[in-house]
Amino acid sequence: MSEAASARTRVQTNVKEALDRATRFGKLMVTFSHGGATHERIGVIERVEEGADGLRISGAHHASLITPSLFNSVEADRSSKMKDKYYPRLVFCDATGKAVFSIVGFEGLEPFDAAMAGCAEHPLPAAEPTPRSAPVGGTSPAPALPFDALQLAQQSGEEVVIRHGTDGFRQEWRGKIGQLKPAMGFINIIDPDFHLHLKD
Repeated sequence: MSEAASARTRVQTNVKEALDRATRFGKLMVTFSHGGATHERIGVIERVEEGADGLRISGAHHASLITPSLFNSVEADRSSKMKDKYYPRLVFCDATGKAVFSIVGFEGLEPFDAAMAGCAEHPLPAAEPTPRSAPVGGTSPAPALPFDALQLAQQSGEEVVIRHGTDGFRQEWRGKIGQLKPAMGFINIIDPDFHLHLKD
């Protein structure tokens, strides 16, 4: 599908097939927003595996668990563009049509379209833009997690685990906290394979 084709479509596929296709996007971001926090894992998906507890996205840069039965549809959105580069995404929606998590391709339309080739897509109306400051998954306050506690964890040099999830999707990151920056009403952890944006 070219740039001229519909920017937003419903993809005729299931969750497992969509995740398998995402392994061919190259570098990407798996992003989940809920309750005032956005948890993002960045890198190539190495494996998608079925288990008794659901589908696992795994590899050096990913650790996510999905319950496929709670998802009703998959959408493709090719409308996001920064400067001269497109950042196409797959959006995984629950039975109410609400977006739960997304996979954003970092390498443009060509690998995204190649990976999605042969998958029927049906045009959807253009989505209303979401303000960057508004968490996609909800506006309720995040659980209390003081900035000074994150600073202590950063300064200790100890490995930490940061998990975030809800029904149908859970994701975690394990490592030492690198950059920690308050900005625009959020506390932000910025590492090469992990971003956390926590509403202050």
